[in-house]
Amino acid sequence: MTAMRLSAAALILTGVLTGCATLSPEECRVVDWSEQGFKDGAAGASEGRLNAHAEACAKAGVVPNASAWSAGRAEGLRLYCVAEIGYREGLAERPYARVCSGPAEADFLAGYRTGEAEAYARRRYQEALDDLRRAEAAYSAAGSKEERARWGFEIRRLRARLDRVDGFGPGWFW
Repeated sequence: MTAMRLSAAALILTGVLTGCATLSPEECRVVDWSEQGFKDGAAGASEGRLNAHAEACAKAGVVPNASAWSAGRAEGLRLYCVAEIGYREGLAERPYARVCSGPAEADFLAGYRTGEAEAYARRRYQEALDDLRRAEAAYSAAGSKEERARWGFEIRRLRARLDRVDGFGPGWFW
């Protein structure tokens, strides 16, 4: 792998490249289609990404080299279709474009599902924490003994719910 590709991979794996912007007319005139395909593949872009590049580059009178782009993308997908990237994508709640295949897809999806489950648990935990804060504010503002007792019970219930979370995963939460 060339130094340029290693640099691109490092950027992609650290989340610097988002993969959502297409090329400017100036970039279309100088782009290495194999490198662009590699970047797109490492970002998990579908084959439809080439169409977006073709549309953007038509303004500059440039037609993408589809075979070079596809070969580069296939190489980039080897970096993307791993459990660690799947986990990161699932945790970020980004949709999976079904770009991986075979054993690599199984690895990616295992990580993706773990990341999704953790994101779900984090959301639920934050919701419970927000509920607890609202209940504590209501308890402080309660005027009667009965209201304070009701909110006190609710606070204990919410604290118990938060205490039950021993780790992340939807099965732990309710």
